Amino acid sequence: MSIEQQKKINKARLGSVEEESSPIPTEQPQVTPNQSPGQSQANNATTTQNGKQAKKVRYHLLTAAEATQGNTLEWKFKNLIPSVGVGQVSGQSRAGKTFVLLSLAEALADGAYSWFGFKIPKACPVVYVCLEGEAGFRRRIQALEQFRKEERKPPLPDTLRFVIYEDFAIDKTKDVQDLAAVCPEGALVVIDTQNASAPLVDENSTQGVGAIIQGAKNIAKRIKGFVLLVAHEGLNAQGRPRGSSAQIPAWDTFISVSKSGDNRYWQGLKVKDAEETEKFGFRLRQVGLGHDEDGDPIISCVALPCDSQVEDKPLTNSEQYALDSLKKAIEQNMGKPVDIEAWRPVFYAGHHADNDAKKRTAFSRARQNLISRKAIFVNNNVYSVNTTIDADNTDF
Repeated sequence: MSIEQQKKINKARLGSVEEESSPIPTEQPQVTPNQSPGQSQANNATTTQNGKQAKKVRYHLLTAAEATQGNTLEWKFKNLIPSVGVGQVSGQSRAGKTFVLLSLAEALADGAYSWFGFKIPKACPVVYVCLEGEAGFRRRIQALEQFRKEERKPPLPDTLRFVIYEDFAIDKTKDVQDLAAVCPEGALVVIDTQNASAPLVDENSTQGVGAIIQGAKNIAKRIKGFVLLVAHEGLNAQGRPRGSSAQIPAWDTFISVSKSGDNRYWQGLKVKDAEETEKFGFRLRQVGLGHDEDGDPIISCVALPCDSQVEDKPLTNSEQYALDSLKKAIEQNMGKPVDIEAWRPVFYAGHHADNDAKKRTAFSRARQNLISRKAIFVNNNVYSVNTTIDADNTDF
């Protein structure tokens, strides 16, 4: 073999070795137009104290001190409804849910000192979305205004707003966005009812209820406020809402409204950051709204606190007659409460006693019994009936 041939063989072997030992080329970062490779890398990295690049992290591990920095828990109703979150009010049909919620909304928009003893730190805008029984709901607003007038209070504040006769679906993203867009920041939003806001959703399905809960959370997040859904109670549910059991664990506040005989109550069965509340009694006070085209009285109600409840024991015949005579006197007074001088002649007119002295005794005894049993109420010598009657006969 010649010297030239040997050189060619060695050169070929050397080239093969260099090719095998050369490093694998690294993948170059993608560079968009007008961006340098260094800028691309910086987007996925942060600079440490020693100048080295460290990749950005998605989750951050906080110390106890870091985790507890910032504002403390704030409330709309202290120890009942927080400033931000989602909740639910559930109750039997005709238990008085809407009346209680209108009372709650009025107190919050007014900036009252408290509501049923729960402190209101500051006034707050309220948006009440009524999705069923709209005609009766409008009467309830009128009754609230009329009652304030009788109590010499100013009209309802403009910070209490209503959505009526408009469609809304809480499981539809566009509807959620559009409602949130018109709600003031920090508002309390009441959606009455949950079922009417999701007519095509299966409330017995965890997935369906999940869509309702997520819609409420999305509104609360957008407005930095609280969303309260009104739900119907299930059959034999003992205060729990109709449908999936996934509902109550998801709420920051859950309130039950109940009715037993003539007794009405509400109770905070779950307050995430406070204790379960005691049971609070309330009554529905009739408010006259004039007469309809047939001359019949138009009557609605407002919810008022009631310290002691009506006994379930039936009224005696004398007590029932006295109660009926008071109702008749109120009807003759256009549905408004009456004083004793307006009630007395109506009682006397139909009583079976043969002289005024006996009628006077019977009237006094029956009147006192009705008061002690909380079947009627007297305020500044003006009498009203503790009744659940609402003239439009719509669901409470």
